[in-house]
Amino acid sequence: MDSKISKTFFNFSSRKDLTAVITKNISITYYDLFHASSRFSNGLIKQGINKNDYVPLLISDNVELINTIIAIWMLGAVPVPLNTKLLDEEISSILEDHNFRYLITDRKFLQLKKTNGLNIILISDFHSGSEMITPVFPSLTDKAVVIFTSGSTGRPKGVTHTFLSLINSIENGNEILRHSEKDS
Repeated sequence: MDSKISKTFFNFSSRKDLTAVITKNISITYYDLFHASSRFSNGLIKQGINKNDYVPLLISDNVELINTIIAIWMLGAVPVPLNTKLLDEEISSILEDHNFRYLITDRKFLQLKKTNGLNIILISDFHSGSEMITPVFPSLTDKAVVIFTSGSTGRPKGVTHTFLSLINSIENGNEILRHSEKDS
């Protein structure tokens, strides 16, 4: 594993003492988050999601989104989080213009009119595997996420970010905000 990757949150997977996510309702440690994500990955494998698959996500900004992204990374697949504020036509356009096999979503977005034969995985109905997987640890040059922008033509365009680009953004943000591991 690249030393820069080993210094990121992948290295915190055994930390029961360090909080990863805080909301007004819950607090989750890195240990609990990674174990839940690993079990979720096991369930995604059973659904047929494989390494290098691009997997669009139409999920509200919540803990399930974080869990799903980490689970997809653990498989070596690439999450494609879609902006939930896009119009149905814009989301349908993104889904139609690419060869996605799956869409992971929550029930509130199920009314999407055109899914063109995608295998829909509903978060609320999803059953994680009972066993954890051995995660695929990424290299710095691996694709980490595809983010769709509005594009200069008005049609959404996917921009691929590597793990190096994400890590650099996090490090720069931490430096600017003077954020450290001890902050909560």
